Amino acid sequence: MKRTGFKFANLYKTKGLVPKMSLRGSGTTEAISGALKIKRLPRSLWSLAMTKAGFGIGSKVLPYILISTTFCFAQKSYKELTFPSLCEIKVPEVKEEKLSNGMKLYLIEDHRLPIIKVWALVGVRTLFDPAEKVGLARITGRVMRTGGTKNLSGDEIDERLEAVGASISGSIDEDYGEFNLWVLKENFEEIFPIYVDILRNPSFAEDKIELAKRELRDEIARRNEDPYDIALREYRKLIYGETSPYARTVEYSTIDNIKREDLIDFHKKYFHPNNIRLGIIGDFDTQEMLNRIERFFKDWKPEKIEFPKLPRVDYRYRFSLNLAHKSGLTQTTILMGHIGTILKNPDYPALRLMNEILGGGYGGRLFKNVRSTRGLAYMVYGWYGAECDHPGVFYLGIQTASDSTLPAIEAIKEEVERIMREEVTEEELKRAKDSYLNSFVFRFDRKEEILHRMMVYDYYGYPRDFLIRIKEKIEKVKKRDILRVARKYLHPDKLVVLVVGDSTELKSQLAHLGRVNIIDIYRAEKEEIPKATRDAERMAEEILRAVREKYGGEGKLKKIKNIIIKGGGILKIQGMDVPISGVSAIVFPDKVWQSTEMMGSKVIEVYIGREGWIKNPHSTQEVKGRSELPDPIFRNPINLLKNIENPDYTFQYIGEEDGLKVILAVYKGEQRINLFVNPLTHLISKTVYKGDTPEGPGEIESIFSDYREVEGILMPYKIKVKVRGEDFEDLEIEEIEVNGEISPEWFEK
Repeated sequence: MKRTGFKFANLYKTKGLVPKMSLRGSGTTEAISGALKIKRLPRSLWSLAMTKAGFGIGSKVLPYILISTTFCFAQKSYKELTFPSLCEIKVPEVKEEKLSNGMKLYLIEDHRLPIIKVWALVGVRTLFDPAEKVGLARITGRVMRTGGTKNLSGDEIDERLEAVGASISGSIDEDYGEFNLWVLKENFEEIFPIYVDILRNPSFAEDKIELAKRELRDEIARRNEDPYDIALREYRKLIYGETSPYARTVEYSTIDNIKREDLIDFHKKYFHPNNIRLGIIGDFDTQEMLNRIERFFKDWKPEKIEFPKLPRVDYRYRFSLNLAHKSGLTQTTILMGHIGTILKNPDYPALRLMNEILGGGYGGRLFKNVRSTRGLAYMVYGWYGAECDHPGVFYLGIQTASDSTLPAIEAIKEEVERIMREEVTEEELKRAKDSYLNSFVFRFDRKEEILHRMMVYDYYGYPRDFLIRIKEKIEKVKKRDILRVARKYLHPDKLVVLVVGDSTELKSQLAHLGRVNIIDIYRAEKEEIPKATRDAERMAEEILRAVREKYGGEGKLKKIKNIIIKGGGILKIQGMDVPISGVSAIVFPDKVWQSTEMMGSKVIEVYIGREGWIKNPHSTQEVKGRSELPDPIFRNPINLLKNIENPDYTFQYIGEEDGLKVILAVYKGEQRINLFVNPLTHLISKTVYKGDTPEGPGEIESIFSDYREVEGILMPYKIKVKVRGEDFEDLEIEEIEVNGEISPEWFEK
């Protein structure tokens, strides 16, 4: 099989239906697009099955492996090799039945191994999530498996499965829900009732719901690390629209909105036998298996289900130029294209081959001309998306050096225009067809793949032999067909262009193409700042002036150039109390140095404006701030009191809570924090803000006490930190020095 070094674009899952069109090497494309959502057997189950089938280590297979290996040393030139014709494709017999409650069954006997595999395809999708609770379907699918049932806890199910080497998994994605079982034949009667119980009676344990939420929060926290992931996410929003279910993403706020009752209601609405297709393959007698299935499901009654309407894709072809800024990048990731097509489009076969010619691996035009000849790309790739029930997306992609961004965009556009201008060559057409047809047999190399595809075709209302029909049409495509569909479906003057990179390197280049729309990749994490009234600003200023006077007065605070703090305390991690100690230095206006020792290890953090790095005993990692002012500087009460009159800061009174006056402080419309002021003492009792926590952004509360005078200025010597309402850190200050000596080495990398 031919392979390339290109990274495969996983914008849409293929579901094993028809190979999606990819501009990355055809071998890789065929291998991945032919793959199904069927997981490999667990190692323990595989070992048991092979032993029972007579293929263990002690069998006679090993000598044949050793003998066959010796022939590798006598190799001929590849030009001398001859190959037999490919075997005729044989589709296994599938028994189809429908239970009285509406459940559809698909069965294939396969007696090669003593294994039975079951797939339940459920007509439920993430598209059904309410807009304010995106993530509900994903959490439901996961916790149905992990959260146990009315009869067994999730942990008890794990133990029962591990004891016999079986596996059950569940998930819900954009297209459908899928719940899979792999089990040895001899354990089927024991394990299958658990599988049925998961489908019918999930208990949705609270602790497993919280675990699933935490995992989604972790995904969100990491989603801006890879420029390629950013590009795919933002490109879908540009094509389908920011709020379209085909493009919307799980956010911290939507996760927080999901409650256990929502999962119960979601399951109750969609999980009924008349909304399930059950596929079974393995070592069994068909009639006996039908009797078993009827016995397990006969009392499950069908229900009328009201499905939400699928989102409408209302697309207009128009040029737009978009830049997603991520600082510190030295190369750019570019996607450019527009809406794609639907799988049942009669022109799909010709589009499939057009795509292969334009960018199919080492033989494609993009690779030859943009990467090899002109040297403008580290990699080139693409996708002419064709989904089963809605238009996919078309994009051409490239990763290039920042200073080559404009030439790379223009080079790709030239290749699109060229394939629309003249017919492709016979050699190009033959290579594209061979790439597809030579790999076609691998769509039928596993019976479970065939069975799964049949279930999915039925789910979408496609004919069972749809894949064969596509193959026959591929064989008949002519050069003129390629030119026709290129002219009909490609719109080089109306491309949506998305560039991910450092805006300081790219703005001047992109300006040559038109107006640039800047995309804030962190926008979902920002809270809307309420508009202040003049009275709210006046009251906040009055309160803060009294606080400033209490802390030492404007004159003394203005003279503070730095604050050095030494102390220690207890950090609570996973139920443990971990001692910590350290030194931190705040150097106004925009420098922070902090050294923390914990569990025998020292970590040093340094921030200078947006720049920064974290050094541990093993490495130094650069970090980029989202604002020009480091958060520890902005959130420091002394800093806020020093800047009451600074126009970059705004303060507004927003109410009273527990007898404390609450003031919202904002820096340049980006950073925000709430100050809680005791009106009797004029001291800041605590601050509350949204910051990074172990579970993603959440509310962080810092409570100040034990105020003492240092150089005529009041400073707190005890600080308690709460994260999401739970105790997180208790700190006691040992020493505070104002305008102390700052070592230049602290701020050297």
